[in-house]
Amino acid sequence: MIPRLKTTTKTFQLNQGQVFVLLVTMLLTAASSLQSSLVFVYLFFSISNNTTEF
Repeated sequence: MIPRLKTTTKTFQLNQGQVFVLLVTMLLTAASSLQSSLVFVYLFFSISNNTTEF
């Protein structure tokens, strides 16, 4: 039972590393998509403001 627990902790550590890499990649992709979405929101608001002013 103890060696099984050791193996589970080892696999958990390995999964933790994979999850960390996955989180970093997700953060990078989210940052890039957030930048593009922010630009889109800015353009949308500028267009809506122009239409309301017009």
